[in-house]
Amino acid sequence: MDKLYHFIVGAVIFLIASQFMSYAIIPVIIIAIGKEIYDWKIKHSYIDIWDIIATIFGGIVMYLVVILCVL
Repeated sequence: MDKLYHFIVGAVIFLIASQFMSYAIIPVIIIAIGKEIYDWKIKHSYIDIWDIIATIFGGIVMYLVVILCVL
């Protein structure tokens, strides 16, 4: 369930960022990594690379959806 949350958040971040910039995947990557650093520093948990991947994958899938809708 946690990975689904990350996937959805990545997609939403991409959709919001795409309204303001061309390379909307960059904020997705920055926020995904930043969230895991926050968890590591503040919550004292480990960095979960799969959370980062799930978030970025959500952004990539939304990118593909947007591209297919434009064609």
